[in-house]
Amino acid sequence: MNVIVDLDKIKDNIKIIRKTTKKDVIAVVKSNAYGLGVKAIIKTLLKENINYFFFNKFNEYLEVKDLLVCKNIIIYESLTKEQINTYYTPNLILSIKSISDAYKYNSMNIKLRVHLEIDSGMNRCGIRSVYECRKIIEIIKDNLIIDGIYTHFASGTSEFDYYNYQVEKFKKYLNLYPFNIIHSANTQSLHKELVGNMVRVGMAMYGYHSRLLLKPAVSVYSKLINIINLNKGDKVGYNSLYEAKTIESLGIVDIGYFDIRDIDKIYYLNKSYKFIGKRCMNHSFILIDSEINLLSRLSLLPKFGIIDTDEYDYYKILTSLDHVKKNYLERDNYEIYNIFKPTSKKSRKRRIRKRSY
Repeated sequence: MNVIVDLDKIKDNIKIIRKTTKKDVIAVVKSNAYGLGVKAIIKTLLKENINYFFFNKFNEYLEVKDLLVCKNIIIYESLTKEQINTYYTPNLILSIKSISDAYKYNSMNIKLRVHLEIDSGMNRCGIRSVYECRKIIEIIKDNLIIDGIYTHFASGTSEFDYYNYQVEKFKKYLNLYPFNIIHSANTQSLHKELVGNMVRVGMAMYGYHSRLLLKPAVSVYSKLINIINLNKGDKVGYNSLYEAKTIESLGIVDIGYFDIRDIDKIYYLNKSYKFIGKRCMNHSFILIDSEINLLSRLSLLPKFGIIDTDEYDYYKILTSLDHVKKNYLERDNYEIYNIFKPTSKKSRKRRIRKRSY
């Protein structure tokens, strides 16, 4: 299996998102940048002057902190006092999701930077009422730096009623304090009217939004490792779940559920081939036609990217590739002039040859 991440398309997507939302970007690079390799992704985002990065786990940040010395880092999970005393630096921003977070951080003898998380309707984590938020601000305002406030939207691409409900609920918190940064997120809400002066962006950086004209940055290819001619009645795979109905050509694909999850077909020349039988850990089965042979490069994602959000859960698919080696493409890495630059010896030969004519 070959996973290709086009870093130039990620840079293009950042430009498109900035232009579309008219806001600067907070890059969500949690979970190893959704399985795509956090170090390579961060280095790419730095070239686009991204100054804010969002991590879910503190340990995720520690693994790449040397790349982000001068950048602003928002940590979602609640940190322990030991972690703060050991690792805190002024570029870190901690999330306050409850009164207990507020009391804990307020008790530290450090002028911590914090963002308040508001639960505007996701019902997951965060401050759940204006009263609670006002009380938290009173607790921390003299000892901590209240740098920002944020929320997360639950709505899909085409849903607006609940989205608007969440927006209106979030707005009620914004006058409680002169917040420097106000941000919200949900990949499928980027085409909607967003509240705040920044936008948190995760999966959309890789081109996955059905409304914005983003560029899919990830391609996944595989190949056949064997072709078998089945006779009528031949059974395929574990538990013999498939039985040939006539003479058929069976292709064995070099990927299984260990390699990538949540897909049920493969593509070649804009045609799909559905997996048959029971997938193995490292192999899958398709019925093939005369167009496919052992040299065919088969795409695991339609249109070279996961675009059909109704059919695919692209979060699960991409993160399932976390363990797979990535191949990164970037024009900046192609030193064409140096590759084709002639040596002085060759140049002299060329001049001599020219004079000999």
